[in-house]
Amino acid sequence: MKSFEKKENENYEKKRDSSIELLRIIGCISVISTHIMNIQSDENTNIENFPRIFNGCLCADGVAIFWYIMGFFFFNKISYKKRLNLLFKKIYIPIIITSFFYFYFYDFNFNNPKILSHFLKKTKEDYLFLFYNFLILEGGHLWFCYVYILIVILYPSFEGLNNLFEKYKINSYKIYFIFLAIFIENDFLNNKLLCVEHHNFNGVIGAIPFIFCGNELRKNIDKFKNKKFFSIFIFFYFGFNFLRTYLIIFTGKIYFIWWSTGFGIINGFCLFMIVYSFYDYLHYKFIYLIITKISSMTYYIYLIHIFVINNIFKFYKIDKKFYKKFYKNSKSMKGLIYYQTNSILFIFFISLIFSFGIDIFIKYLLYFKKLIEKKIKNN
Repeated sequence: MKSFEKKENENYEKKRDSSIELLRIIGCISVISTHIMNIQSDENTNIENFPRIFNGCLCADGVAIFWYIMGFFFFNKISYKKRLNLLFKKIYIPIIITSFFYFYFYDFNFNNPKILSHFLKKTKEDYLFLFYNFLILEGGHLWFCYVYILIVILYPSFEGLNNLFEKYKINSYKIYFIFLAIFIENDFLNNKLLCVEHHNFNGVIGAIPFIFCGNELRKNIDKFKNKKFFSIFIFFYFGFNFLRTYLIIFTGKIYFIWWSTGFGIINGFCLFMIVYSFYDYLHYKFIYLIITKISSMTYYIYLIHIFVINNIFKFYKIDKKFYKKFYKNSKSMKGLIYYQTNSILFIFFISLIFSFGIDIFIKYLLYFKKLIEKKIKNN
């Protein structure tokens, strides 16, 4: 029985790595959490609020996780042409659709049935501004997607540098520490060295270390598929975030909470190790199916979660209800964790429902497209 279960799990492993898929979910939850932190602005103004800053640090590296994952698979043997085709179909088209969706529905009141009049309020200047954002690769939280696109377009440059590392047989730990040292220097220069920002080429600069560190992780990941590493890296993860919190309070520089810092590189690595320490357990059939199914929706969740936060979570004052119930009276770490957890679960679950709907809609479109093409071919 055990040998059959092992064989079955090995077959699942060949399809998708559920450790990576779980990291996608964790990254998505972290991103949602950072956006929730901005809801109660009166709390954000207090730089000495340790529970809030520490909680923010724990959830600050969702983007770092996604860049690590990108680097994990980046230097595979897919042709450059195929990369661009997949980029256009899987990433760029959903971004365009999402941008128009937000353009029309971002500030739409669902209690107002006059949707046509809402559309007609859009002026020529509004459309020009939307087109301008497409040109400069801007779009609120969609900045990550645009930076992702630029990285794929610039793949030949990344491949050239990676080939240079391999030619001179530079060890993984040297590559990791070189990038870590550069980011730490940038941290203490208050981002004056790299000028990392959440848009276009400034975002690419911030993603570079994660891409190469993720690639080096892939080469060495088998060494960490052991549950004994969990206690080690969970200690490092919380320890570095305590340090990060005190550094923000001591210096007054909120910049340290960004993913594009030395802390982002370290914590992203720690989270990889924590998840991979449970590698064998994550590949049991039932766990595998749940993780991979939810993970397949994470891109849609990322695209839609801001809409859920603004048009459902905030509009119907669910945020204030949770805030009052869990945190306002206690002002404690425990209360903040309850508030954050319930808020994340609500937003993630609603976004997941939307995502399943989007997925079904797209599948039906592709199905009808094939029927039409088949009919045209037969005629």
